[in-house]
Amino acid sequence: MPELMVHKGEHVVSLTVRNETSRPVNQLTITSEKALPTWLRVPQTFVPLLTTEDAHEVTFPLTVVDAPENAHIILPLILTDDLGRTWQVRVGLRFGASPPLQDALLPNVPNPFNPTTTIRYHLSGTAARPTTLMIYTISGQQVRTLVNETQKPGVYKIHWDGTDDQRRVVASGIYLYKLVSGNFSQTQKMMLIK
Repeated sequence: MPELMVHKGEHVVSLTVRNETSRPVNQLTITSEKALPTWLRVPQTFVPLLTTEDAHEVTFPLTVVDAPENAHIILPLILTDDLGRTWQVRVGLRFGASPPLQDALLPNVPNPFNPTTTIRYHLSGTAARPTTLMIYTISGQQVRTLVNETQKPGVYKIHWDGTDDQRRVVASGIYLYKLVSGNFSQTQKMMLIK
């Protein structure tokens, strides 16, 4: 069974079919065999003129909107020709998140916070790279290392519970968080209020 990796957006699925009769097939209709999840749409597609016994590549559109990350589905299709013959075809689809288009360190939420906050960031590109996410006091003293590893492109979020590297609760005040990943570096401010 063919399997495709699919990201959000418009996609085209290709199938190879062969007319094994002497009669030309003037139209092939492709439909979904059963109801699909709300995030996947396969419109009814009409493929014209399969005239010979040669193999033909036929394509049909597929729309993916907010698929669960790493979801896997067997797409059940029915092919019907104008002679009334039908075939069932199953295509395995694996859904992945598209990598972000650019690196970004986003504002933490909530801000101000007590006792925890969430920091989100995006890593773009195609290759994994060394990444650190550090918390500093406003005067530049290192407080906590949240991330220190090689990370692949993607969307990340991490929680900070207002403690330092020794797991001691830090004082109220303004803190900086800095993301460094490859050549990208960005810093944001946040406020802890007790």
